[in-house]
Amino acid sequence: MAIFNRFSFSSVPFIGLGNANRIKLLQHPYLQNIEEGVHKTITPWTGTTSTVVGITSNGVTFAVLSLDGNVDYVNKPKVDPFNCVLTPSRNQHYDVDIYSTDDYHLPKEYAVEAFPKIFSAIPLDITYSILIDKQITNVPNTGGGGLMMEGNSSRLMNGQIFVPAGEIVDLGPILKMIRRKESATYPKDNHLITRHVHLGIRKRLYG
Repeated sequence: MAIFNRFSFSSVPFIGLGNANRIKLLQHPYLQNIEEGVHKTITPWTGTTSTVVGITSNGVTFAVLSLDGNVDYVNKPKVDPFNCVLTPSRNQHYDVDIYSTDDYHLPKEYAVEAFPKIFSAIPLDITYSILIDKQITNVPNTGGGGLMMEGNSSRLMNGQIFVPAGEIVDLGPILKMIRRKESATYPKDNHLITRHVHLGIRKRLYG
């Protein structure tokens, strides 16, 4: 305990390099011209049109999330496959919710996979939950015998991602939609759809 008795915060020099670096990063080109909220605009680091989320504090954009600047389409439809909502819940915390578009708005045959990416001037902690809905067909019964399973299955995944300041972080291929309705060409319906993604974004004071 002696070391704690000798320790004094007043004796520790504070240069503020972290604060200076964040101020510099707030002027980064990736953050300029991105307004608060959800917009259809150009992803700064790819130059492609995307659904972009501007996250601000005191009127200053400190993080940009691009949902589908990096995306693979098959027979790209005119309707967007996912909708996004940004909700500032507290001073240091923001909620981003991404929902799949209602099925009846989509074409019968459709496939898309998107890789959201985020850039921040401030280190962030992101907690995520991802709900994926898929159809199960022709799955053998693990108990033995010839019984086959068919129906829908939902899978919920949870985790946490650390986002360093000044780096583009790939959140992975979390937005998926593979949809094929019954037709003369395809005798059975089939789908694998990301129904809901929740991102809880929290600013870290250090790191």
